[in-house]
Amino acid sequence: MKELPGISLTEFPFKNIFKIGDLVYFDGPLLSVFSNDKGEIYLFDWSDNDDKYNRWLVFRISLTQLIQYLNKNISHYQLITTYFTDFIVSVDIDNDLNYYNVLLLNVADIPNDYLPDRDVTHIDEESPHLDKINAYVNQLELKAAADKQRQWQKKFKISMTYEELLMNSNKISKREQILAVY
Repeated sequence: MKELPGISLTEFPFKNIFKIGDLVYFDGPLLSVFSNDKGEIYLFDWSDNDDKYNRWLVFRISLTQLIQYLNKNISHYQLITTYFTDFIVSVDIDNDLNYYNVLLLNVADIPNDYLPDRDVTHIDEESPHLDKINAYVNQLELKAAADKQRQWQKKFKISMTYEELLMNSNKISKREQILAVY
């Protein structure tokens, strides 16, 4: 495997993550979706192997990015290069799922042959767990909408939902309608 120019970490930085499913699978997982109890989304992107380890690039993405990828609006390459920060974690994992050689990498230092072609987009047929991933995405969307509604109701000290506000807008002043949008 290639020598990578990164900062060595003593442990894997993403805690309490669990696997949702594989986005790309060919003779084994190549791109997998993980999450945690906060609903943060992480991708494990296979990049290399030797006789002891499989190397993965691990990075966090937003729910919006995952949806855009699933809808073929952004490429696999864009998922990696439009990460929240300029850093990605590289980790070597053995057959017993033990983690070794954890490195913090700058995205710019990732070898080109670890990156997918710029135009590779999601292919439904390569994803054996697409239904499970979509169900999880829907669950996160519903939670986000409910959280937003609770924040909205708390901010305006109103028990009416946003949908009820729209339906009853003739009973509410223009100022209240404008405030509800912001």
